[in-house]
Amino acid sequence: MTEDTNAQASESPNKQPRAGAGALASPARRALIVARAGQHRLAVFADESEGVSKFADPAPLPSAPPAVLGVVAVRGRMRTLIDPLPLLQPPTAPLTSPDEAAPTLALLLKGDEQLALAVAGVERAADIPADSILPLEPAHDFARGTVTLDGAHVLVLDPARLFEAAMRGHERRRGR
Repeated sequence: MTEDTNAQASESPNKQPRAGAGALASPARRALIVARAGQHRLAVFADESEGVSKFADPAPLPSAPPAVLGVVAVRGRMRTLIDPLPLLQPPTAPLTSPDEAAPTLALLLKGDEQLALAVAGVERAADIPADSILPLEPAHDFARGTVTLDGAHVLVLDPARLFEAAMRGHERRRGR
């Protein structure tokens, strides 16, 4: 995928068996956008994404937790840029190693929070059976589970829970 690519992919329709074929209908399928963040491969459902775009240096937010890199302007909208690495690794682990690419792309997420996920690259779109996502052990509240693609585990994120997980332990400023 290239810069500013619209990463939405339509869901594949279910294949219906021919009458008398005796075959069962295939399970519902979902399109995923697969990205890299540090040593992790993660994904969101394509219908929960508004595309991918490069970002400039985010404007930092005072007293923001480590997972909130700041605010970026993308396509005329302000987005809170979330770094998934602090959410995925223990607090004592280094967030990156010298050979890892720094995030330069924002995976734009749909939703009321107007989030973007900082990623080093977008690998591909993948069409998977919806029931192929397996639960996590231990569970992350911001993830739906994992799916195996090309022999590697990919964490499937839940954008609706990502902001809450990033803000955990920090008071969110409310309007007066």
